[in-house]
Amino acid sequence: AKREEIIQNKSGLTTAINAYKRAKLNYEYSKISAPFNGTVGDFDLVKGQRINAGQKLCKLFNSSSLRIDVGVLENDITKIKVGNVAKIEIPSITGETFSGRVVNVSPYIDKETKTCKVTIQIQNGSNKLKPGMFVKVFIESNNLQSRILIPKEALLVRDKRPLVFVVEGDLAKWKYIQIGEQNDEFIEVTEGLEPRENVIVEGQYTLAHDAKVRVIK
Repeated sequence: AKREEIIQNKSGLTTAINAYKRAKLNYEYSKISAPFNGTVGDFDLVKGQRINAGQKLCKLFNSSSLRIDVGVLENDITKIKVGNVAKIEIPSITGETFSGRVVNVSPYIDKETKTCKVTIQIQNGSNKLKPGMFVKVFIESNNLQSRILIPKEALLVRDKRPLVFVVEGDLAKWKYIQIGEQNDEFIEVTEGLEPRENVIVEGQYTLAHDAKVRVIK
């Protein structure tokens, strides 16, 4: 009888050990770890609720670096390449703009919208931007990146001809130029200006040709 009791006790111990191992394994499986640092939100659970494999529990957000998908018309897509700079404006955040870069240009045009998807990445260290916000995106075209650009405020017009003042030594010299494309901030100069010339952007409205100037950096 004693031998049978010992065998039964050993069998019971083995069963208990196996049950413990299964319980421990199930406990380990119950821990859900995010694959990245961020914030957990949009819980769709209540305490004590039973969940099933594959069931969505919540959403994970990492807003330190965000991506924006925009549709670019097929007529303009040839001007945009990976690496181009983008300016982002948020209507709900007035007076502030954010910078980003093009990280992907789709290889095909959407048949329905006649647009090409362009993805822009933006760093969000200040955490002011939130996923789902409405944004306005201005992408600097590849054509403009390889040409001479001047700030809009530097441009003057005399006798219906565009010109700028440049610094030569300690004198201000005016130069007639030809202009091309432009955006809200910059104008493309197609003729009349060399890449390394210093253009005057303050006080030029009261300057005369060959006036003495002092450059303040």
